[in-house]
Amino acid sequence: MTEQRAYLESEYIFIDAQIFIRERLDWDSKSLSKIKQLVQSGHLRVLTTSITQKEVCNKIAETLDHTRAASKKHETFLGQLGIAGDPAFDDGALTTLQSQFKQLLKNLNAMELPLKANLDSLFDDYFEKKPPFSDKKKAEFPDAVVVTSLRDFASTTGQKIYVVSGDGDLKDCCKNDGQLVHADSLGEIVSKATVTETLHDSLLSFLANSEHLKTVLVSRLRGRDINVTGLHRLSDHIEVAAVVADAADVTVHHLNVLSEDAHQTFVCEIEFETYLWIDLEIEEGRIGTGGAFESRTTHSDTDGITKVFWAEVVVRFDPAKPENSEFESIYCDPEIEIEGPELDTIRRYR
Repeated sequence: MTEQRAYLESEYIFIDAQIFIRERLDWDSKSLSKIKQLVQSGHLRVLTTSITQKEVCNKIAETLDHTRAASKKHETFLGQLGIAGDPAFDDGALTTLQSQFKQLLKNLNAMELPLKANLDSLFDDYFEKKPPFSDKKKAEFPDAVVVTSLRDFASTTGQKIYVVSGDGDLKDCCKNDGQLVHADSLGEIVSKATVTETLHDSLLSFLANSEHLKTVLVSRLRGRDINVTGLHRLSDHIEVAAVVADAADVTVHHLNVLSEDAHQTFVCEIEFETYLWIDLEIEEGRIGTGGAFESRTTHSDTDGITKVFWAEVVVRFDPAKPENSEFESIYCDPEIEIEGPELDTIRRYR
């Protein structure tokens, strides 16, 4: 077990609000459940801040508002199913949901760090656009205070801290830092606590070169509906229906090993990139009386874009005999969302 844990550089991890949101605010998600186990076994210690907690609570409130709006929009249809007047949306719903997040932090024995900030240093970083400030996100004072507080704790304790976040600016804060170590996901932390670096790299090489895996991933994506967003920015009013016609050039970039059993069966998360060929049905129209969309013309088109996805793979793998490896399951069921202006076909409607 000592050899396995050697892959972890520190027992301390900070979980960014963006990660909780990526877990879909599901406090019993597979990744968070694994983190709980590692905390309980003494392998990890979770750090948090009041800023992070407020960001998550705000997201919970926003998600609840969206859920209420969606329920209201479809109340006639739901009523036909006998679903109406759901008490889950009473005045206490927000308090209930936010208290569940607070309970998660208690279950993780999360240590809340005192906020530390030097205003002169913060504004120097702001004007010089040093991470987490950037051209795209200049007003990142909450993240800047969090980073300063983490560095203060690391300096005081002499310990490194894993910063788990998919935010590029927070990742940049960890570059050449010496105190803060970036991790893209909770799965990456779990992986580092589960297998050695040598085994991880051997398994990644096998998966990255598996034609069977690539074929199955393509089949899982083909025919899948795509949610096209950001259309309100276009000068003409359009509605778009999109579906994946095909996928090509699958490349496995990243691997997290979530568990290993005595029979060398590994439960893994993989990140892969692929080019999607997309079939589009575009309705061009206007908003008529009553706010209804009135279609003028409809036509079909095709486009393509490179996207990154995650999949779960269960594989029996012997690093000494990788040719004898067997896939037990391959699960890929993403909700595909594309910003309309990312597609050349949609940009024509500006």
